[in-house]
Amino acid sequence: MPAGAGLRQAYDLRDAAAREPLALLPIEPPADANARARRAMAVASLAKVWEAASERIRIARGQPLPGSLRPKQEKKRRDTRVTPLAPWSAAAPAPPSPAVGLPDKPTAASADTAATTPTDASVPRPVCYGSGELRVTCGNGIMR
Repeated sequence: MPAGAGLRQAYDLRDAAAREPLALLPIEPPADANARARRAMAVASLAKVWEAASERIRIARGQPLPGSLRPKQEKKRRDTRVTPLAPWSAAAPAPPSPAVGLPDKPTAASADTAATTPTDASVPRPVCYGSGELRVTCGNGIMR
């Protein structure tokens, strides 16, 4: 049997199972109770055939059962809009000339002036330079 023959057969069976009960609609229902029961059982059997053929078609097409496949979470896209940090200025300052730049090695005089600068106790510093301990501050400024 070719690959698509089973699927085509399931479609034909489903269509035939749907066509037969519709053909019974214009016919006058029988007066006999047994005949009516047989007709009702035949229509119920055709409904089962239609449902089974539809299920085979779903399986052959590779569709999962409803509700068994959850949709994938969409990845959050990064905001690609660019906003300026500050208003544009007319001209940028010129870079300093190389002759005026900072010296490569600190001098003894600059080290002495840095040591004599008083520290501001109201500003938390991440490292206590005297003991080498690490100071961690919370968002409210409390040292831990």
